[in-house]
Amino acid sequence: MQTFKKISVIIPLLNETKNLLALLYSLQILRSQGHEIIVVDGGSTDGSLQQLKALVEPNQKLSATAVTNVDDTGFLIDSLLESTPGRAIQMNLGATLATGDLLWFVHADSTLSTEVIKALMQLSVCHALAMKPRIGLWGWFNIKLSGNLMSLKIIQGLMNFRSRMSSIATGDQAMFVDKNLFEQVGRFQEIPIMEDIALSQQLKKICRPVRLKNKLITSSRRWEKNGVWRTVFLMWRLRWEYALGKDPVILAQRYRNNE
Repeated sequence: MQTFKKISVIIPLLNETKNLLALLYSLQILRSQGHEIIVVDGGSTDGSLQQLKALVEPNQKLSATAVTNVDDTGFLIDSLLESTPGRAIQMNLGATLATGDLLWFVHADSTLSTEVIKALMQLSVCHALAMKPRIGLWGWFNIKLSGNLMSLKIIQGLMNFRSRMSSIATGDQAMFVDKNLFEQVGRFQEIPIMEDIALSQQLKKICRPVRLKNKLITSSRRWEKNGVWRTVFLMWRLRWEYALGKDPVILAQRYRNNE
């Protein structure tokens, strides 16, 4: 009997050199237990990709194929891929190469505590050993925004409450999903924005999500740079227009114009 569901951590990367190594180091507890880490770069220009190239075997060519590293070499990842830009495209490519049973999509600006990582590892064990397995497994973590402003604390509470009530998660919450279920619903829609919302909507039709209460930390720079409440109202408006059928390409352009 399989004693755990193998986890494939998939990290879509674009210009995140500042936080990248800390995230990879925090995930080594997973690799030591037989899980894998896949990084998919979407055209970084800040040195992120060059930083990762130092972690792969010399003279290996990066492409849409896995570059596999052995734990005792000191490398931090199992597969490094280059992709056309687009978070959904990058995550789907990572899922294609993943060998795990449970896909965990983690944004590169996330900070993961040992407790967060162990919570998902424990879930993978419980799911594998269950006498009556769930129809499917998917879910997310609660989040904590990295800034100290009181307004950010209010927003993180509202985000966690919204997800709990709607069964809709966002990518910042590090969604995880059984690979078979992910394939069953057609993967991420390769749209420039709202791909996380679209996936949640499909998954919740099949089974209820699992919400892990352990809080991962996600960067609050977007709110701090563009204005906390201005960013909140923009995202509410974009989500509302998406629900009404607005073209995600137009919504993505509006989002970029407000950055």
